[in-house]
Amino acid sequence: MDQNETTLRKRKKRKKRAGRDRGSWWLKIGRVQRHFLDSIVEQKVSVAIFMVNGVRLVGTIDRYDMFAVAIRSEKGTMMIKIDAISTIAPLGKFRWEAPEAESSSD
Repeated sequence: MDQNETTLRKRKKRKKRAGRDRGSWWLKIGRVQRHFLDSIVEQKVSVAIFMVNGVRLVGTIDRYDMFAVAIRSEKGTMMIKIDAISTIAPLGKFRWEAPEAESSSD
């Protein structure tokens, strides 16, 4: 096996591993987040979003995915990376029931 083949195999393994890790994160702990954010979007609740750098944003969440949240405020619509968010706090009345924990049969 030559140098190029070895390098190519290593790159493929890294890509495969990175994709699997990101997907499994979204499936394992994303369930509660998705349920919480779905409720906020559905009820059109105003939220305060605290960023990791301390900035506070206020508005309503229009939509989200596993990478970003779109928030509409008086200043317009902003796209915020999930990694930059520390806390999302609903303002005003908000009804949310956490999803039931899945039982493991292991």
